[in-house]
Amino acid sequence: MRSLGLNEEADALSGEIGKSEYYIWPENWSAWEFFNELSDQWLFAPMGGAIGLNGSVVLDYVKLGGMKGKKAQAIYQDIRHIASGALSAWREKSKDNQ
Repeated sequence: MRSLGLNEEADALSGEIGKSEYYIWPENWSAWEFFNELSDQWLFAPMGGAIGLNGSVVLDYVKLGGMKGKKAQAIYQDIRHIASGALSAWREKSKDNQ
């Protein structure tokens, strides 16, 4: 990703996470799978740095997955929470590297 001129946040999206084990509760597994499938849908600010997932793509992807109504709303919110956590972690990491 750096070869494309993208910064550390983009490097994290390219699959470097595999250095540790992570555990996901079963009730969160669907949201995690959707989140991983959407890993190429991050929006970046003009001066660099991820600012969030493309919400309209996330919603379309959830609908494409066959989810409707309250279940679609719940998975959409779960994906947004995961993305928010990822953004917070990247910002913390960025502060630590300065």
